[in-house]
Amino acid sequence: MDGHYLIKSLDLWDDSYWSTAYHKRVPANVSIDFQYVQNTPYVKSINSCYEMEGLEYENRLVSLIQKLDTFSLTWDQYWGLSMYSQNPFISFDASEYNKLASPEFTEHYVRVKEYFENSGIDVDAKFAESQGQWYLFEPKDDMGIRLIDSLQQVLFIEEP
Repeated sequence: MDGHYLIKSLDLWDDSYWSTAYHKRVPANVSIDFQYVQNTPYVKSINSCYEMEGLEYENRLVSLIQKLDTFSLTWDQYWGLSMYSQNPFISFDASEYNKLASPEFTEHYVRVKEYFENSGIDVDAKFAESQGQWYLFEPKDDMGIRLIDSLQQVLFIEEP
């Protein structure tokens, strides 16, 4: 714009990223995306990825407000957003799992699967049901999830 460069995103390696799962600082890949409103950059999202103990962790933090003076949260919504960070979204890729799982665990899984199938429970179907959803500790813990879903479409200008 006007002969100036716009910074759309930054990608960096951070050796002191805070891990809530491990309650300590860990090395992570971090990406920060910006959105411009009237030539002013605002942080749109921060994405991080790190591996610990053979597991891969991803965090995506999306900025909900960018100087919107009409936006407000009730006390319940505020704490709902706090709980939202505690509710994991589960995505299971069997091919990735099979690459990482130890033979001993795979053998144990086969035995457990056979046990449940003998009781009439289809373990693969249960995994499929559990895919792509948030896991909540208690009913109504989804307040933050619903709030973010309702706001996400109206707060950001989609890029062409």
